Amino acid sequence: MKFIRHLLLATGVGLLAVPMAWAQGTIRIGYTEVLSGTFAQIGDQGIKSMQFAIDQVNARGGVLGKKLELVAYDNKGQPSEALIMLQKMVDDNLSIVMNCGPSNIGAALIPAVEKHNAREPGRRGVCVNCGALAPEQGFYQRILAGDPDEAAYQAEEFLKSKPLSAYYDEVAIRGLALAQLDMNRDGLEHERRVQIKEAVDGIIDDLSDHDDVAPLAAESEGTVLESPTGATDDIPLAWRENAVLCVAGRGSLDEASAAMLAQLLGKHGIGARIVPRQAASASAIFRLDVTGVEMAVLCYL
Repeated sequence: MKFIRHLLLATGVGLLAVPMAWAQGTIRIGYTEVLSGTFAQIGDQGIKSMQFAIDQVNARGGVLGKKLELVAYDNKGQPSEALIMLQKMVDDNLSIVMNCGPSNIGAALIPAVEKHNAREPGRRGVCVNCGALAPEQGFYQRILAGDPDEAAYQAEEFLKSKPLSAYYDEVAIRGLALAQLDMNRDGLEHERRVQIKEAVDGIIDDLSDHDDVAPLAAESEGTVLESPTGATDDIPLAWRENAVLCVAGRGSLDEASAAMLAQLLGKHGIGARIVPRQAASASAIFRLDVTGVEMAVLCYL
């Protein structure tokens, strides 16, 4: 939330270069979000979070003496709708466009605002895209904010073009590594660590219905990619149940990464079991049941 407050302050100061916005009694911010459809609840939470940040800025005097006002527009989760809402913002004389949702929305808005500024230099606007974080940064930001639903939504968007293993490898594990880095710096209190672990567990559970296969290409592209089937019938019987121990190396985040690995192995027909750090400690490891175990994997961020 502190990041959003700082972003709002920087945006307001930057509007000194936008006369139309600065001439107004208040600084009006057009905020584009998903406010209808399946993910409306997530968008509503985003609006509430942004309004909370704006209220805090206003309580401290606003930006250079001016209050901020949030005006919400429904992009329905679609870049095309976001562009329609952008035109409505222009018609409503709003010079600030903000997007903190999926990066594909920001990717549509930024060039559109640049084109508008080139066409109408007397009515220049500013596009603030706080959704343009690297995927792993967005993942960490969402779980740190206690918003696993938004993280799950971002995962669903990612999985439209890549398999589950790619999401875990390129986004989730790297996001957990950022969290681990903060933990190494004593930047996360115990309660926040527990919150992160619970949020990640929820995301893993939400993604349990996804197979680890590349999604089919859109029919409009004219070609269809064949999804790998995963020859689970070729897996030896000894490897189909509790064959792999996924051992958490040192803490809750390693346990989360072990859960991701176990889930992926299961989707390829390999039985896996998660072993918490305490169960593999020097004092407890002799009690560890290794019946049927063919391999142990140490998960360590």
